[in-house]
Amino acid sequence: MTSRWWKPISAIVKYGLAGVFVVFGISAYWLYEHPMVGCDTFKDNLYTDQTGQSVISVREICSGIANSDNVSIDLYLPPKHRSTIFRFGTAYSFVTNSEEADLKITWLDPKTLKISVGKVAFVKSKVDRVGDIHIQYEIGSVVFNKN
Repeated sequence: MTSRWWKPISAIVKYGLAGVFVVFGISAYWLYEHPMVGCDTFKDNLYTDQTGQSVISVREICSGIANSDNVSIDLYLPPKHRSTIFRFGTAYSFVTNSEEADLKITWLDPKTLKISVGKVAFVKSKVDRVGDIHIQYEIGSVVFNKN
């Protein structure tokens, strides 16, 4: 003998579960179409000489569940040679004075480039030489050492 509550309870369970699956499906589709991550890229010409040789900073700032602020330094050599010489994560969240994490580019002579930064979150890659140009690095500290 079935209880008089069995039909209403089974209907609620049946249609309630179907409703949960519909809401879950719509939510999953919406999140797929509207990801919660947005990235902006900023390019800044740090140096250009009379021969067209230039140093470009490419900064990608992404926000979402986790934020990131990554920088790559590119060296452009005429006529069409581009090399990424340094990739790192900025450490502005880990310093009290923003100047501690600022990037400085200095040409010591026509064939030696010096890249200085006080504090970085991590170093992804760095190149010591491109053609006949030697690159020196002065990095104060690395917050998340990947070694």
